[in-house]
This record gives sequence, structure tokens and C-alpha cells, in this order.
Amino acid sequence: MILKKYFINLSLLLLFTNSIAASCSKSDAPVTPPIETEEEENEPTENEDYETLVLTPNESFFSPTGTLLANLRDKTTGNEYNKNEYYDYITNWEVLTDTIVFGINIKTAGNLIIKPEMGIPANQEGSKILIYLDDVSKELPLTSTGSENNYVVQDEVIFENVTTGFHIVKLQLKSLTNPGSSVGRLNNLHVTGPAAKDAESVMRRYRAKAVHCKWATESTNPIEISVHELTIISKSQDFYQPITTPFGYTGSTWDKDTQTFGGYNFSLWSYGQNDPVPPFYQESHLIAVGPGLEFGSYGHEGTGVKPRGNHPYIGIDTNVQTIAVRKVPGETYDTYWSYYLDPVDGHWKLYGCGKKFNKNGNIEYLTTGAFVEVPGGAHKVRNGNVTSETQYRGWQMDTSGNWYPINKMIGTTGQNNLSYRDWKTVNNKFSMQMGGWGEPGIEKKTLTLNNPDPVPDYLKGAYLDELYKMPASFVDNSPIEILSTSAKLSFNVSNLGTNASAELFWGTEEGLTKESKWQNSMSIPISAEANTITLNDLENDTNYFYRIKIKNDEGITWSLDTQKFKTLN
Repeated sequence: MILKKYFINLSLLLLFTNSIAASCSKSDAPVTPPIETEEEENEPTENEDYETLVLTPNESFFSPTGTLLANLRDKTTGNEYNKNEYYDYITNWEVLTDTIVFGINIKTAGNLIIKPEMGIPANQEGSKILIYLDDVSKELPLTSTGSENNYVVQDEVIFENVTTGFHIVKLQLKSLTNPGSSVGRLNNLHVTGPAAKDAESVMRRYRAKAVHCKWATESTNPIEISVHELTIISKSQDFYQPITTPFGYTGSTWDKDTQTFGGYNFSLWSYGQNDPVPPFYQESHLIAVGPGLEFGSYGHEGTGVKPRGNHPYIGIDTNVQTIAVRKVPGETYDTYWSYYLDPVDGHWKLYGCGKKFNKNGNIEYLTTGAFVEVPGGAHKVRNGNVTSETQYRGWQMDTSGNWYPINKMIGTTGQNNLSYRDWKTVNNKFSMQMGGWGEPGIEKKTLTLNNPDPVPDYLKGAYLDELYKMPASFVDNSPIEILSTSAKLSFNVSNLGTNASAELFWGTEEGLTKESKWQNSMSIPISAEANTITLNDLENDTNYFYRIKIKNDEGITWSLDTQKFKTLN
């Protein structure tokens, strides 16, 4: 125990002595400053083993579309977002506003490195693009790869401290060394860096699937007139938002470049592209068109008739369109009218009237719906990332003459997992939306307005009379006299219109209102009263058909029905 205590005391003495010596050394010796070392920065290098997410043209969107084109490699190896088509590069990138867009989901926070893989011709060396991550942009000068066909990964841009969640990557052309030609081809976009770990591409269909609905009121009687007021909300997007009817659809496109409604459509289908051709008398045919329009037809995706000519919204600064559709059913033909509320003078104007063959012969009145759609192929129209929205309100008149607000929207489009679409109520209106980054898979809805807007003034009094007005009004009477080689025909005109002229079409076969189908025609005098005309040089004991056409400043009007008679033996 004594020996142990001795060693402890000796150790304490030595420790105390060393402490004094150290203190003296610190105070007497010169101080040597410490050597500063730079902190290591975690700059990404090519050697670091980061995950890479490769984005291809098949995940891209064009916003705006401009001149951009995706090159179709084949029609079988792609996915359902592109109709099973596969696209291997993007070209025609020559307009400075043209932008290529991708959506990504970041699951690991950190720095993100983006590198485009491109083919750059020699004459575009030094052209520049902007690479955006959301609202932050980085400039990237481009290096020639020798030709558009030679793909090389360009330099990188780095976005720091990227958070987890959804982000939008955009590539926008900033400058061209050789303006007027394409900067080259984008083959792939490489997304790497710490934030690329487990990152995913957010897919949407190249253009959104259309969204559809039907309209209903509280009326228990059949509907004769349906009026729809459409408001374009997504004015920066080209799309189509017609009113659907039993004959087809009527309405306009929206033109984002002019910020106006495009061509007005009133299309009556006769038969589909793959359907057998029906007997001629069963074909749809126009009866009347408004001012400046002519009778026309179409043959894409099927065969039918429609008015042709300048539409009524050219140069009109409005995003609101009001359409009225009227139907009178018949055992052989159903007759339809399409009117629009003139945005200049606020009055109803006829756009077109036509007849469609009634296949089942049942007397059925009007039903209407609507859809929102963006047409176009996957090589060009890649705007499924952008929302198209139209809002609606409307009213319907039943066969008793009573008006009811449209208070119910019934979604009719099946669920899909390729693109976003939805049905909503907004500010006492119905809304249909399609496209954008919203989650797909929303099931169709039936929505009700509890306090819909009352009937507006443009459906009251003299305005309502305008929904029954034609460019000319006349009635074909029975022939006054029929002989073996001649017939005296009669018709009464109640509304001749301005600067009117008339023609009579006749023959031994039905021609409907298609001039080329009639065997004979001639100009006839006409007045706003009873009119008669005699046909001579006819064959005896023969069936004849005839129809009258009146053209004036207000439009063109044909007889509502073909008349017929048989000469004596």
C-alpha cells in the first residue's frame, strides 16, 4: 500500500512539472499559424456512379407545338400513351418559342444534373438552349456533333438542392447560329445526379383523351330547342368543344393564335367510313344556310353534308359562344336547325338547317351533350400536359313551350389511366376539363346546379321568334293542273328576303337538295305571294319529282320536302 501511494505521488509530481514546462513554452516560443485547407465540395463528376433517368421523345410534350415534330420509328413497339407508336428523335426545332417538356417525379432530394443527347449539324455550332427545372433556367451552348444523325451527350447543367416531388423539365431554344433551320435533333435527355436516385418519368397521353357529357333539365316533356352558352377558359390551347346532337355536332374550334373561335360546324352524317352506302334518299341533306354560306359536303371518317364558307366569328374578340339547336322529328326524316347568337348585334342568326334519315321511324325529340377534345397525331400534337377547359350554362324549351335551365351534367366518358379529365361546377356553371398533370383515373360524374341562372333576355319575346326564322319562307302547294305532257305547279312565298332569285329543279329521280343529282333545272320568276310555273315537254304516264330553291342576301333556302306528281297517260 505504501509503495503504491509513493508511485501515485511521483506521477502527480511529474504531471505538474510537465504542465509548467508546457506553459512556459507557449508563452516564449513564436506562434506558427495553422495551415488552412480548402473544404471539399461535393461537385458531381463523370466518375461518380449516379443513377440516370433517360427521357425519350415518347415521354415528351410540345408546348407550344410550333414546328416541332417527333419522328415515328414504328407503330408497334411503343406504349399506350402514344397509341403503341414509338418515336426515336425530335426534329424541326427552329422557332425560338418552341419548347420540349417532360414531367419527372423526384424521390431523393439533392443536386440534379441534366444533359441532352443531341445531333447538332456543323452550321449550328454555338446555338443555345435554355434548360428549365420548373421556373429556374440554365443556359447551355451546343457543340456540333458533325451531323443531325450523330448523337452525342452535350455538356451538363446542374440544379442544386432539388426537393422531392413533381417537377417540370423544359428545353427551350434560345438562339440559333444559323436562323431559319433546325438546331438539330434531340434523341434523349439524361437526368442524373444525387436527386436522380429512384426518379421517375411522369407519363400522360400525348394528347389528352376527350371528355364527354350529356345535359338534362327538370322538364318531363320532350325537348324541342336546346341553347348552350360556352365560355373558353383555356385560351392558350387549340381545342374543339362542340355541342353533340342526334345528327352529329355543331359548334366551333378555339384558335389560340388568333384568340378567336375557328370555323363553325354543322355536320349531318349520312354514313360512316366503314358502313355500306345507303339508298340515295336516305342521305342527309341541307335545307338552308345563312348569309355568305353555300351547301357543302365532307368525306373524311364518313360521308355527310355541312355548310361551307366564312364562319360568323372571324375577327370577333370574344371567348363566349351561344348556340341554339332545334329539332322537329318525322317518320322519314328528322329536321334540325343550328342558330348562333351574333356576338356583334346580339340577335339569333341561322347557320344551317338540314334533314337526317330517321332509321327506326320513331318520333324522338332532341337530346344534347358536349365534349372537349384536342385533335391531331402523336408526331405533332403532343400537348397532353396542358389543360383544356370549357364552362357551360344552358336552357331547354320543351314541346309545351316552357323553358327550363340545364341543371344537370351527366359525365359519359369511361374511366381512363392515360390522361386527366374531370367534370366540375364553377361559379354556377358546369365545367369540363381534360389534359394537364392532374391524376388520371377520375370516374365519370353526375353533377347538379342547385340554383341555375334564369332564362336570359335573348330567349324572350321577339328573340324567340328568330329561332324559327329561315332566309326565305315558302310553301309548296299541290300542282294546279297535271296533263299528259305538262304540269302547272304552285307555291306561296311569305318571306322573300332581299334580292331574291329562284330556281326549279325537276326530273324522274329524287335529287334531294343536291343540285348535281337533278336532271333538269331552270330559273323562275318569284314574288312575295302566290307563284305558278308550268313544266312542258314531259313524258306521259311518268312520275316526276321537283324542288324549289330561293337564294337571297339572307342565305339559301330549299323546299322543305321534295314534291312529286304523275303525268296523265
